[in-house]
Amino acid sequence: MNDALHSQFVDVGVRRLAVKDLGQGTPVVVLEMGMAGTSQMFDHIAPKIAEWTRVIWYDRGGLGQSDPAPEPRTFRDRIEDLHTLLQRMKVSGPFVLAGHSMGGELVRLYAACYPQDVAALLLIDAAHETQR
Repeated sequence: MNDALHSQFVDVGVRRLAVKDLGQGTPVVVLEMGMAGTSQMFDHIAPKIAEWTRVIWYDRGGLGQSDPAPEPRTFRDRIEDLHTLLQRMKVSGPFVLAGHSMGGELVRLYAACYPQDVAALLLIDAAHETQR
């Protein structure tokens, strides 16, 4: 893996999240993986996005290299982690949020809670809350 893709750790309060950050420009693209996926899922595509803008992708609490998160976790807990992560990184929106599978639900909820921070949503084979 390219050195530029190594994770850094960002303190979101009581734990650290592993995050990858590449490129420059706006809008910043934030990649959100599916249910049990890790940031590694996007390692192949993020450098392509970084050719034209900044891209951020991360491991949610308890996944990949991030510290464990308290269980049970709600969707709201997960989007608050993302919101805190972006604030602590001093990254300002509006963002393009791209969500795969369960990540699609998360980015839709993020947009509902923080509409001023979202320029667009990209849903990739996204789950929907009523399909369970």
